[in-house]
Amino acid sequence: MAENISADMDRFKALGHSAFVMGYSGVAGAALVKELSKLKIFKKVVLIGRRALSQDYGPEFEDYVRINKDYVVNSAQIAKEQGCKHFTIITSKGSNKSSFLHALRIKAELEAGLEAINFERLSIFRPAKILQDGKASMILKPVIYAFPTALSVPDETFAKAMINNAVRPIKSSPVEIYENKDIHKLAKDS
Repeated sequence: MAENISADMDRFKALGHSAFVMGYSGVAGAALVKELSKLKIFKKVVLIGRRALSQDYGPEFEDYVRINKDYVVNSAQIAKEQGCKHFTIITSKGSNKSSFLHALRIKAELEAGLEAINFERLSIFRPAKILQDGKASMILKPVIYAFPTALSVPDETFAKAMINNAVRPIKSSPVEIYENKDIHKLAKDS
């Protein structure tokens, strides 16, 4: 399978694609940027982020929906208007419009908003816990050891999966959803 992904990367690079990474300073975004800089498969990569807030407002901060859903959907709409054909998003394991958890409902609303834009290809990644530098807390280590693909994904593995997905030709369905176990499998193809 590794030779297939290598051929896909060569083909993809020859097409001269550009990319933008929103949230490049987070765990997943930083790992993705690091991997992209090593592979050099995009002609241009634009990094988009928010400036750090001077005060920690906590999860009750009123702009949660605006930042985590509205900004992303609006940015995706602009990207499509500018010619973006493939949009990739990171939401969350358990994303569900009927969830009793506000954050998981917002993630599901985000996914629905992106689907409504009708990209030629929309890739939705639903990771569990993303481990920075592949490290888990002492409390989580035994659980992660017992269920390595169920509850976590190392940031480097996550970045490789996203890149492997991006360089592959479109599949039969324009919307692809990758749960945590799928993310691990997709990363192993490199």
